[in-house]
Amino acid sequence: MTLEEYMKNKSGQSRSKFIKKISLKIVLSIFILFTILSIIKLSPNTKNAIKKELFETNFNFSIVNQFLSKIFPKEVNISVNDEGIKYKKYSNYLDGVMIEMSDGESVNLIDSGIVVFIGEKENYGKTIIVQQSNGIDVWYGNVDNISVNLYDYVNKNTAIATSKDKLYLVFQKNGEFLDYKNYI
Repeated sequence: MTLEEYMKNKSGQSRSKFIKKISLKIVLSIFILFTILSIIKLSPNTKNAIKKELFETNFNFSIVNQFLSKIFPKEVNISVNDEGIKYKKYSNYLDGVMIEMSDGESVNLIDSGIVVFIGEKENYGKTIIVQQSNGIDVWYGNVDNISVNLYDYVNKNTAIATSKDKLYLVFQKNGEFLDYKNYI
């Protein structure tokens, strides 16, 4: 056998092995896909469970934040100011607290977190909801001049908006409203 014959034979074997590997991967992928589709098709409850999990359940960003904090070091927090929220007085309001502030006063974030909602809430006006790194959702209601965007990560004490004469705060975790007195 010559060197040329050996190389032709060897490359032919390599191509056939490569084709066999690719074919096996494709067949295996198709089998897995059809198995998953069959399970979903056989059980209507599975389809509803998947739909509910994807479209009706809130995603908890604090779990991701805790995981990433272990892998990557924390960034340096640079705040607009260290005074927190300045207010004149406060009182109970619906599921939270109403804070009387000066009109146009900056609304600073109580704790670092991700902005998960910006929009109108009934009885609260223009509202920003921030999911803090500890898993608590804080609603900042009756705000104006919003300076953050949806899904922004915002550091503690950063100004996120300005207040009108009243600011509404609501604290919520896992769908349950929390006593505001523990947080302000």
